[in-house]
Amino acid sequence: MKTTLIFKRIMLAMMLVIAGTVLMGQNKESDEKEMKARKEILEAQEQEMKEQRRMFEEQEEEARDLHIIYAEKAREDLGWASRRSELSEIIQIAWAWHQKT
Repeated sequence: MKTTLIFKRIMLAMMLVIAGTVLMGQNKESDEKEMKARKEILEAQEQEMKEQRRMFEEQEEEARDLHIIYAEKAREDLGWASRRSELSEIIQIAWAWHQKT
């Protein structure tokens, strides 16, 4: 998923910033400026990760709502009712069927 790729890129960038912080030189003035810049980068990345997570959670909720809507519509329009209500049981049955075919 696109969101997963974004998270991986952000995490890689954060790891590079942290690694660079550990490997900084001896010049205190430039080190302090570099630390400040790195802190700003980390804060910006953290904010971006929060936004990406919020967007992902919204998409996840919308998908969940669609499943409920389709199940209700099938029940109303077709008179269909699921024989199973537990997701784990549904997945086990689907997986068993998939392995047979």
